[in-house]
Amino acid sequence: MLRLQFFSCTGCERVYADIEQPPTCAVCESGQFETIESERQAMAYFTRS
Repeated sequence: MLRLQFFSCTGCERVYADIEQPPTCAVCESGQFETIESERQAMAYFTRS
């Protein structure tokens, strides 16, 4: 089963959601991404701003 993953571009911080890492960023053309783990996603959702 394929699962949706979230990736953040290290150059401009744009977030992508896909089943695999994109080859390059559509905004800054960087090829460097950081995987956003599920714990980190949950933290941002439940944290007061």
